[in-house]
Amino acid sequence: DTSLEQTQSSAPLNFTFTAKGGDFFGIAIKNIFLSILTLGIYWFWGKVEITKYLYNNTRFQNHNFDYHATGKERFIGFLKAVGILLVYGIFIGILSWVLGKAIGEQTAQTILGLFSYLVFFSVLPFIIIGALRFRLSRTSFNGIRFQFLGEPKEFTILFLKSLGLTIITFGIYYPWAIAAIATYIARNALYGNHAFDLRIKAEELFFMFIKGILLSFVTCGIYSFWFRANIHNFFWNNYYFQNGKTNSNLSGDILFVTFLKSVGLLAITCGWGFAWVFIMNQKVI
Repeated sequence: DTSLEQTQSSAPLNFTFTAKGGDFFGIAIKNIFLSILTLGIYWFWGKVEITKYLYNNTRFQNHNFDYHATGKERFIGFLKAVGILLVYGIFIGILSWVLGKAIGEQTAQTILGLFSYLVFFSVLPFIIIGALRFRLSRTSFNGIRFQFLGEPKEFTILFLKSLGLTIITFGIYYPWAIAAIATYIARNALYGNHAFDLRIKAEELFFMFIKGILLSFVTCGIYSFWFRANIHNFFWNNYYFQNGKTNSNLSGDILFVTFLKSVGLLAITCGWGFAWVFIMNQKVI
């Protein structure tokens, strides 16, 4: 905390990303090969290895981030999810048979379709909260862990309200929904015992979306790179931590040039340059 406070009172410092395409390529190829040999089981250990490599090569003030999850716990989480889906599938199958006999197949399928959407959007907030808690609790910087204190019930109410208003307004409410959800997540994310904050105005985001969508359409998608950069900067220029704030100067020019380089490298290498493309894009951010 002391080092962070010292940083906030001095000139801004940049994050650095020291990963190399060759190293990442080696890790990726090994993980692909072992995942094939183990019929996909090793993928969970491989994903942890890749995340840890990316975290370890993301540095700030000569300290790197670290990732503490294990392949075993990710695999167990996957098995739990499969078990839940299996039980749900059996339940839906039985319910479909019963309703089909009672009210007809077509009506039953319509009701079950609506029911499935309702279940999905009701469960989704719990999945998001669970993922945030897991990811942040397994992430550390300079030996100090992050944590997420958001409550599933509270977030579910916010999520469903945002979703409902977005649907009712035919998408117009979307910027307000994104702003509300992003602010909630930021204010419930902690580094040690200190919370982050996000201070944005949804009205500004709304006009940014209108401009971005219209210009992207007029320019056949070319402006989308500048649109993406503007959205990225809009959020990162409004995150606060203690007495300091983050700042981003990402530009559409850089994203566009990086995209052209990425396409060119993938074409020249017939796709084998994917690791260098990924690392190049990460360094830009």
